[in-house]
Amino acid sequence: MGITHKASMGCIGRNPRGLQKTCRSFSGIRIKKEDQMAFVDWEESFSGGNGAIDTQHRRLIDLLNNLYETAAAGKDHAAQLDALQELVDYLEIHLRFESSILDVDSSIVDMGKDVLADFAAGTGILSTEEVDGLKDWVVGHIQDVAR
Repeated sequence: MGITHKASMGCIGRNPRGLQKTCRSFSGIRIKKEDQMAFVDWEESFSGGNGAIDTQHRRLIDLLNNLYETAAAGKDHAAQLDALQELVDYLEIHLRFESSILDVDSSIVDMGKDVLADFAAGTGILSTEEVDGLKDWVVGHIQDVAR
């Protein structure tokens, strides 16, 4: 489910629990580093009891982690724009679904589209601090629905 990136001297991938593993190969010997936490890890307190919504919320966290990884790695504007577009598009789909069965505030979609339009019009790159602001809303939304 996570992104896999292979470099000439190693690999970065996700284990079945979604935790990042980094390994390096030296003369055929693979050395695994400790599990590293993602930007946002799924917590059982995020579960609201609706499997479909919980699955979508996990996907939102995956997309947010992907966006953070592009910012932390200093990827170019186009790569960050793709990651932000994917998050905003999925957020719109998710909130449309969620509002069909729950009373939720979907105004975040308009905010997300504004952020996306502003970012698309520029040439800069996102900082991890800016992604952290998006995290606050996504996690807050998930916690509100889980209550």
